[in-house]
Amino acid sequence: MHERTLKRISLMISMVGLIFLFIFSKILADEERFSLAFDDNEQVYFKANVISTEKKGNITFIDAHIESKERIIFFDGVNLTNETINVKGRISIFKGKRSIIADTIEIP
Repeated sequence: MHERTLKRISLMISMVGLIFLFIFSKILADEERFSLAFDDNEQVYFKANVISTEKKGNITFIDAHIESKERIIFFDGVNLTNETINVKGRISIFKGKRSIIADTIEIP
């Protein structure tokens, strides 16, 4: 191959790689923006849309959409489906994943 052809191929591959990195970094930044915004055990208050709930004894696991999908853990039996809720709680690690331990949940 000629030197000129090799330069063009390497330039095209570099451009495609840069575009891929730009798009991929935006996707990751959007998913982790909420989780990285707070420190562990920091008190938080926010509004969320309930996606689904799962009850295990007195513990209710709530999957909710804040800025991204987050897991909320509430130690009281509650039935929520497709509702908007106000949550006051703290960020914590639960079974190796960052979750929100809710102290209170209000339905506005």
